[in-house]
Amino acid sequence: MVTATTTLGDRGLVRIPTAVREDADLEKGQELIAFAEGPGMVRLATRAAIRNEVWAAAPELPKDYDPVAGFRAFRDADAELEHGLG
Repeated sequence: MVTATTTLGDRGLVRIPTAVREDADLEKGQELIAFAEGPGMVRLATRAAIRNEVWAAAPELPKDYDPVAGFRAFRDADAELEHGLG
């Protein structure tokens, strides 16, 4: 991971230093999405990077997984908890 210092300009523009752009495989004109992650914290990411992060966090499902049966089981368990059935 490369770190570098930059400054927030008058119009809110930030220059991303070359070393950081190269390490992150960013190219001129590439769309970035900005996230405010808390006081003093901003995160920039491409759509592809966000998509990859979401898919990496998703659980791996078995090949024979039946989403309808899974949903029904979840619904039945929820009803049992809510209504004391079973």
